[in-house]
Amino acid sequence: MRVAGLLSIAALLAWTSASAKPAAANGPEALLRNIYSKYEHGQFSMDNWLAFLAPDTKTLVAKARTTDAWDDAIDYDPVCDCQDRARLRLQAIKVVGSGPNQWRGVVSYTLGGHPDSTGFSLSKTASGWRIEDLLDGSAKQSRLREPLIRSMKAGTHPL
Repeated sequence: MRVAGLLSIAALLAWTSASAKPAAANGPEALLRNIYSKYEHGQFSMDNWLAFLAPDTKTLVAKARTTDAWDDAIDYDPVCDCQDRARLRLQAIKVVGSGPNQWRGVVSYTLGGHPDSTGFSLSKTASGWRIEDLLDGSAKQSRLREPLIRSMKAGTHPL
């Protein structure tokens, strides 16, 4: 009886620790790895990038791209903070949970041999892990949502 109780506790602890982390195959790190592998193979475009965005972020980006707010706020590829992504090489991905459905990630890469990084705010949606916001390399300041919102408020672009 005592062994069965210990085995039950061990099974519960194993299940709890495993469920506290998203599965590697479909978790936040896998999302970022998928995006950057497409960059490395020249298969990434801004149009297919929308599929990786959380619903509210996708709506904001879609509205901004129909106006000049996108060009006013974002005049580069925000995923790599660059214009020439052909020379991007993934170095490392680090993700940290801030809750079961909210994670932050930092992707380190080289661009033309020079080190750089992009931060991400990620959330788990009904469709899986998605990008809520793109952040600076320290994963603290918005490089997507806040600039777009400011640009749309400054102009005549309705949110």
